[in-house]
Amino acid sequence: MIHSDAATLPGLRRPQVLQGEHVPNGMSAYCRKPLVDEVLAALAQGQNLGVVLVGTYGTGKTYLARQALDRLDGQAFVVQIRGSSAADAMPYGALSSLLCELDEDLVTSPLAVLRGITQLLRRRADGKSILVFVDNVQDLDELAAVVLTQLAANGTVQLVVTCQDLPKAPRGIVGLWKDGLLHRVDVRPFSQPDVAQWLEATLGGPVSLACSEVLYNASGGNPRFLEAILHEQTRAATLVHSDGVWVLTGKPLAYSRTMTDTVFTALSSISAAEKHVTEVLALAGTLTLDHLISVSDPAAIDALQQRGYLTVVHGDPSSVSLTNALMANVVRKEVPAGRSRELLAGVVACADFSVMPPSAELSLAAWAADCGMQLEADKALYAAGLANRAGNPALALRLIDLLHDPAGRVAAVAEKIRALIGLGELVKARNLALDPAAVAEAPLRRWVDIMLLRSALLCSDDRPEADPRAPLDEVHARLKAEESGSDPDAHGLLDMREELSLAQAQVAVHDGRYREALSGLTRLVDGAPSTEGRTLAASLLAALLALTGRGAEASSLMRSVRASRSEIDVPLPMHTLPASALLGLLPAASTAHDAAAVAAGSNIFLAAHGATSRELGTGVLDAYCGRSEQALERLIPALSQLKQLDPDSTSALGAASIAYAYALLGEKDLALEYLQTSQREQKRTSRWVLSVCSYFQLLTSAELASKEKAIVRLFGLADEARSRHATALELMFLSAAVRLGSNGGTERLVAVASSVQSTLGRQCEAYGTGVIKRNSSALLEVAREAATAGNVVFARDAARAALKIANDASDRNAIRAAQQLIRGGAPAAAGGGHASLGEGQLTAREHEVAAMAAAGVSNKDIAAKMHISVRTVEGHLYQIYGKLQVTSRAELRESFA
Repeated sequence: MIHSDAATLPGLRRPQVLQGEHVPNGMSAYCRKPLVDEVLAALAQGQNLGVVLVGTYGTGKTYLARQALDRLDGQAFVVQIRGSSAADAMPYGALSSLLCELDEDLVTSPLAVLRGITQLLRRRADGKSILVFVDNVQDLDELAAVVLTQLAANGTVQLVVTCQDLPKAPRGIVGLWKDGLLHRVDVRPFSQPDVAQWLEATLGGPVSLACSEVLYNASGGNPRFLEAILHEQTRAATLVHSDGVWVLTGKPLAYSRTMTDTVFTALSSISAAEKHVTEVLALAGTLTLDHLISVSDPAAIDALQQRGYLTVVHGDPSSVSLTNALMANVVRKEVPAGRSRELLAGVVACADFSVMPPSAELSLAAWAADCGMQLEADKALYAAGLANRAGNPALALRLIDLLHDPAGRVAAVAEKIRALIGLGELVKARNLALDPAAVAEAPLRRWVDIMLLRSALLCSDDRPEADPRAPLDEVHARLKAEESGSDPDAHGLLDMREELSLAQAQVAVHDGRYREALSGLTRLVDGAPSTEGRTLAASLLAALLALTGRGAEASSLMRSVRASRSEIDVPLPMHTLPASALLGLLPAASTAHDAAAVAAGSNIFLAAHGATSRELGTGVLDAYCGRSEQALERLIPALSQLKQLDPDSTSALGAASIAYAYALLGEKDLALEYLQTSQREQKRTSRWVLSVCSYFQLLTSAELASKEKAIVRLFGLADEARSRHATALELMFLSAAVRLGSNGGTERLVAVASSVQSTLGRQCEAYGTGVIKRNSSALLEVAREAATAGNVVFARDAARAALKIANDASDRNAIRAAQQLIRGGAPAAAGGGHASLGEGQLTAREHEVAAMAAAGVSNKDIAAKMHISVRTVEGHLYQIYGKLQVTSRAELRESFA
């Protein structure tokens, strides 16, 4: 048997191109190392006759087996055998490479073959343990399987076996597993984080979150599919290297013949009934489980689910789809038109349209269009609306193109505008919405839709004359006229009035008229006629409550919103609030729990570029809390991705956040470069995005140049936020100003903080109170709490304030405690790692100088060791003393004790 400690074996090498089940170059060893370790540990256990690796096609079984065998190089004699359909047709076919070395009289019977191969292997092993690696064991002929089973059973060899479907393996192999003599290792597809690591290793650089999520969804995490997709996207330039980051261009994924061959190789072993299921789901997209069972063999559905090719979402009703988009696209394109029509007829014949969910209706409409069937105008328009609601604007445009009569084209203008917005083509969408001909002949319902979209698009229009309120005023006047002459509920007037109220609230939020927006949204939440309207209003109201300092109420409302969205089909707001709704909550979210709530809320507020918005939002929160390195890991990919997808106002916010993160790290040149970028890219945007962007710009300036000027401007922004009733924003600006050194605003800080329902509010109140009462112990407690919550900057500033007060009072214990906090002695920060408050602010060079100075090394000797001038050393020490709030080498030495 093999005896080795898997945990102490050498690390994995960069993989090479392998025979058999190929796994791409550059695969991150980290992703699969635990499985390799499991294989080695199983082989080291004396009671095991070997290991069987089980997984669907392309998951990397062969790769893992070879990695394990490579780790045992020199410790064992390895024989490789490969099952195949060709060898399966011949007795002992897979063993032909061994049998050719035996005399003919030794291959007359299975027993003779067993005896001959046993002697051959022992002679060639020369005393080493023998491992037999059998790839694709399900394709072994029965006689070869009997010999290998007996070789393992009599202790001659250990087996390392790969198999796609264990029940279909030879009986002897299955028997060893059932008897507990073969250790089973299930090789599953990559998770989304695994895919991100694999992409970074393969591409040799960072990738955006959007990139990893899109490729994960397309491949289902299958490494073989992932390799094929990646190769084609880099070739077709749908995946590009921009600013040092691999990002998506926003174009549809490209598909090649190689990708088609990869998929059909994976499907080559499925039955005719299973092929029928894959074709139906590839063409339909998603069907309810009951509907699929009515047109397919249930056993085939079960078999495909066991292979990992189907995803079943349990609910009422349960739904079924193919696991990855690559397989669905390839199969759909390869089904002949006649076969597609035949399958569609069968699916429609068994459909119960009275209980069919909208997603299934959309799938059938798209399928019919693909078959070249004529859709009625109202059904095509309805399907286009469903496509927009489902986040598939390309399909919406394709369905709109089926409308040829003038009336149908006029009716579809609003859906076309929505589709263009969804595709990021805002200029085209704006031009269409502003075209007088678009509304000239539109009936009231369509006219209102277009006018509301016109208002939304004008919110991001940089022209001075752009006024998003003007279209809403026109809608209000016309609806009022209509209501005066008829039943208010006639012709859907109540629904249109509800949509107008929601649009008015959204524009009010965009403009910073928060009190007006709160009033309107509260009325909608309490009295909107539709559940959809109430849910959308509640989503925006929760953000506003947090912005105005009512965080507890916001959290409670957000919980009810999530519950509502799980019960109804509510479309994402079409309003272009990109990350503004999410990022406006940042001042109220300074703990890990708050951060998670913000991330969860993004699913409601963000219609497009969800992954990039999440990555940007998390990075901005990291920068706000002073977690600079974590922030840059997220913000730089997010900003690069935004430039490709839709360089909107959040690009300026991303650049400002990056500037601040670099400034905290002491990288002044990079900080200045990104600060200038954020100022240059500032566009018309919502008031709260502008406020958060200004916050980072000012704090960056304070780190680079004048704190006094930044403090003055921060108080100005706090006054503006107060005038708009944005209490959380006011607190954010006040807190920054006071922590930069302005004692004049401390009492105001305490007063405002006491009215804000959030962790930050409590911390700011305690901080201000500690400063006013000159209580170093209270400030040290604030610093520890903030560090534990992951707010490194707040903790640093609280510790510095405590140190200053302790120095004035000659409180040695408080001085020592504050210095330890400043230089990194705080508890572990939320999100992992150490809450380094001082070292995180010292540059690497400054920390090196500080460590030597604290150890008693003279300036001259420091200069000689670091190959710099004595004057440069003195400059570094000046910066270090200021950052660590010490005045001598003795205090510095005590700080580093």
